[in-house]
Amino acid sequence: MEPGLEVISFYEPEAPTTCSYATHLAVVAVDAETGFVNLLKYFIVDDSGVLVNPMTAHGQVHGALAHGIGGAMFEELFYDGEGQLLSSTFVDYLLPTASVMPEVIVDSVETPSLTLGVFKGLGEGGAIPTAGALANAIDDALSEYGVKLLELPITPERVYTLIKKRER
Repeated sequence: MEPGLEVISFYEPEAPTTCSYATHLAVVAVDAETGFVNLLKYFIVDDSGVLVNPMTAHGQVHGALAHGIGGAMFEELFYDGEGQLLSSTFVDYLLPTASVMPEVIVDSVETPSLTLGVFKGLGEGGAIPTAGALANAIDDALSEYGVKLLELPITPERVYTLIKKRER
């Protein structure tokens, strides 16, 4: 008998749902001398139901990815001792620009929704898993240094500091 594990399970909700799904994979290179993370490629596969306009949908995914990259790598909220937000404008923190964006490969799986129109939402699918995908890719790239990422954003300064602490 071959070793293995197999499970089959089915779930049918009482009412139709419109849950969309996305899978993300990031390919990065980290410069250990500067802490700069170069985003090389980024793969996204969405299940957003039947796409009414695939080009518009994929454009929306690209925009959501840029938003997710900002949250994962650049945007940090700072407060003073009184709880006053000090980083409330675009002047106060970095934003992703076109030069930071990787090559993005987007594909779709079209599983029709049970609702009228057979489509699902898709905008959030580009932004929500981005931090996890990037943190895992950067964590993997830094594994030879024994570095473990434990907080966001993953700024070059934070990466550089983690590497230098482990080298001592």
